[in-house]
Amino acid sequence: MSRRAEFEEYAYKEYTRFLKYELMLCGNKNLAEDLVQEAFLKLWKSKGPLENRYMYRISKSVYIDYLRKLNRQPPGSYIGDFDEDKFIEESDDSEGVDEVLEAILDLPAEQQTVVYLRHFQEMTTEEISKETGYTPAQVSRYLYRAHTKLQKKLRKYAKHRTKKNRATK
Repeated sequence: MSRRAEFEEYAYKEYTRFLKYELMLCGNKNLAEDLVQEAFLKLWKSKGPLENRYMYRISKSVYIDYLRKLNRQPPGSYIGDFDEDKFIEESDDSEGVDEVLEAILDLPAEQQTVVYLRHFQEMTTEEISKETGYTPAQVSRYLYRAHTKLQKKLRKYAKHRTKKNRATK
């Protein structure tokens, strides 16, 4: 099979996975599509391995490059249009979705990646290790630290929400 055919097969198979990843990072569907296309283009040009862990690194790099460019633009030139209904399955308890996503996006990049793979892709520690190139111990450490930070941040939100609910009753 030619490199082009292998690449096309890989891109077709993995596009949705990396679209979700970029969407988690940037919060904007149109921007996420652009970033994924840019990431696949970089993968093609680099002639690197067609492996998810390599593609995750490229995707993260593309997003960071975007943020650097964004910092050079005038304030307000970009406004996200994140559509939470398309990203997270609808549920009866949709309150707090923004707070959870905001808390995840405040995490360091490594922690965002492992949280995304664990909770949105439902991968095991071993699978995350293979995908990212982190050791299983690093994956566990990143998850632990991320969960600790998320608990602290979301605990504040839960207390505020409880007080707000009591006041309306």
